[in-house]
This record gives sequence, structure tokens and C-alpha cells, in this order.
Amino acid sequence: MVSNSQPIKAANFGTYTNDEIPIRDAYVLTSGERYYLFGTVGTEAFGTLAKSGFQVYVGTDLETWEGPYTAFANDGTSWATWRYWAPEVYEINGSFYLFAGWSHPSVEQRLCVLKAKNPLGPYEILNADIGPGNDPTLYEKDGRYYLLYNDPDGLRTGEHYKPGMYCNELTDDLSRFRSPRKWVFDATEKELTLGIVCRMPEGWETYTTPTGRLIVMWSGRTSNGNWYASSLAYFDEGLDGKISFSNEFFTPFNMGHNNFFYSIDGSRLMMATHYPDNDHPHPAFLPVNYDAEKDSLTVDTKGFMEKYGAEYLQTFADYTPMSRAEAEAEAK
Repeated sequence: MVSNSQPIKAANFGTYTNDEIPIRDAYVLTSGERYYLFGTVGTEAFGTLAKSGFQVYVGTDLETWEGPYTAFANDGTSWATWRYWAPEVYEINGSFYLFAGWSHPSVEQRLCVLKAKNPLGPYEILNADIGPGNDPTLYEKDGRYYLLYNDPDGLRTGEHYKPGMYCNELTDDLSRFRSPRKWVFDATEKELTLGIVCRMPEGWETYTTPTGRLIVMWSGRTSNGNWYASSLAYFDEGLDGKISFSNEFFTPFNMGHNNFFYSIDGSRLMMATHYPDNDHPHPAFLPVNYDAEKDSLTVDTKGFMEKYGAEYLQTFADYTPMSRAEAEAEAK
């Protein structure tokens, strides 16, 4: 049963610009005539006190936001008490579904789904434990929904994550898995030549081109410099088709875990991200262009460089990322 109660303003409710909002894994839902900004609360993302739940801001111009509203705060109804990470929200049949990861100091990160009648919430738990995982994103094909995610098993104990991207088909009510999980790929694929530190790609996002080609955007860290960045994987027939890789970084460095969304008028494909990837991240938004000749996407960095170029170039003017072969040779 989804509550019909009114949205809840957080204690620090106000009007903020992008640079004033501490957020990681920025995610924008476009609904009606407004943008709704979700994400991991940046100031608490990795600490043991990260118990604030999920928050959301609302705006119309991607510059100024009203909020935060408390999308979800644990009142004791959930076993999960920390690491409320990477929420994504989808409007389906008049309801809003929030997928995310959360955990407890004694439990590994698990996937959850919450539901509301209003994009601002409050959201109520539909399933507090779909299964192990993090960074979920929803993919729809032919009326069937699939959840893509990674599996940070070992995060609690400091061991290495389980490598790879996984997916499961969801039940019709989106509350649980219909089928066993399927391994999709990790960063050891022989066709993938980018120098990536961790085998576990993360921060999934999907886009289907006008020709029906599925593009999966994913994030990782460079082998030299350990900078956060993103790349693209291509699927010929949805998640079941042959995989190929762009083998190029899709975004500028020091940002990642992005999402695609359309402008309010539907005319412009955009990307939400967090920048910089440090202790003081904030949301940033870049236009995305479709290249019909290559049947692929490119990011328009002009506006980003006009605003942040001076500080960006201080770090990256002379930076050249290693290929996988170069990184492996250096490791020897």
C-alpha cells in the first residue's frame, strides 16, 4: 500500500544551486514540467554515519533547486541502517519506483525497491531485500523489466568486490526477481582494452538508439591516476546479443556514475553526473549527442569546460590514461 501523505521537507530545506548540493551518483527524473534530482548524499556516502536515507530536490532549469525533500527516512521499518547508495527513480503506470542499494554493518550491500505516488515521496518499502547488489538501473524491453547491477560482496569486510555486471528479469510488480541472475561482463573482457583498475564495472545506465542498438554506459577507475570515468558497451540484440566496447572514455575524468535523461520539452538528451569525484561532489549536467553515422553517443563538454575548465585543466592538461596493455606491462 503506497502512502498518500504529503512530501516531507528536510531540516535543511531551502533553495540551492548545483555547487551547493553535496551529492554523488546524481540521477535526474524528468516528470511533467519538472526535474527531480536524486543521488547518494555526498557528505555521508562512505562513513559509518551514513544514515540519512534518500533525498530529492526539484527544479526546472538544472541550475537552481528547491529541497531537499525526505524521499525516505528509516523509521525502524527497514533492517538497513546505512550506505543508502545510488537511488534511481522510474515513473511506471502512474507510480514512482525507487531502486537503490543499502546495508547494515553486519550485512553486505543489498538491493531494494520503494514506491510512491509522488516523485517527491515519501516512498514506502516494496521490497527491502531483492538480493545482493548495488548501483541498480532499470532496463525495459518488449514490456519486460530487467535490473542491471554490480555485486559489492566483500565491501563490508574490505575484501575485493565480485567482478562483473549482472542482470535479472523482474516480476510484473517490480518487487522481486523472476529469474536467476545472469552475468553480463566485467573489465577482463579481451575486447576491452581500456586500462581499468577494478574488474567490477559500476554505475550502469542504458540507452537504446533509434536503430534499436542497446548502449550500456558504465564507470570505472583508470589504471594510472585512479581517476573516475565512464565508457560505453554495445549490445547488438539487447542484453542477449554480442557485446562490443568503445574502448574510449566517454566523459571527462573525475566524474562518473552518470544517468541519461531528457529535457522537460523532450528535445534534448542530457547526462547527470557528480563532479568532482572527491569529498565535495556536486551535480553536473552535460548535453549528449546522438551520432547517426556511428550509431553511438558523444558528450558535449563545452558548457562544462566553460564553467570548470580552469580547475579541470590544472589536473588533466597533460594527463594520458594508460591502455590495459600498458598497465599490465607496468605492473610487471
